[in-house]
Amino acid sequence: MMKFMLIMFMLMTTLHQTNTRLRSNDLDGLTNKNWRGSLTYLDYSTSKLVSIPTTLTVTASARGTGCYDFKTSYPKEPSHDNLQVITIAKDGQDIDGERVKERTLLPEGTLKFVTEKDGFDDDKAALLRFTYRISKTTFSRKKEVCYAGDSTWFMRNELSLKVSTE
Repeated sequence: MMKFMLIMFMLMTTLHQTNTRLRSNDLDGLTNKNWRGSLTYLDYSTSKLVSIPTTLTVTASARGTGCYDFKTSYPKEPSHDNLQVITIAKDGQDIDGERVKERTLLPEGTLKFVTEKDGFDDDKAALLRFTYRISKTTFSRKKEVCYAGDSTWFMRNELSLKVSTE
């Protein structure tokens, strides 16, 4: 009986562990859909949250496996529209220069992964943390900032989108 319980414990622990590597197809669920929602960001000058309408289309890039073209549009601020190629490293340990810290498939089927990278925010050295959540109908990416020498994190921006039927 003790041996059975030990095996069950090990099995349950293994099933609930998080992974620190992405798969080359982890972003496939975003492709060929029209995403609509908002980007909410902490304004540098006012320190207030501002929300703007946002659309996103994602396609598999011609650059190969693990590469995706992200076309982001801001209908009220079209000068900020952009096209970005996002690449998952072949070893799965980073995405677009961000180190993968966690990859978890949540019980309802949502893929959550967390990445970090060194960078700057408001011209100050900082650690940047990104939390991605991808489901069949929702996608979010939250950026948090922790300034060098500090231990406090704050949200800089969050993209929150749903599949659009329009």
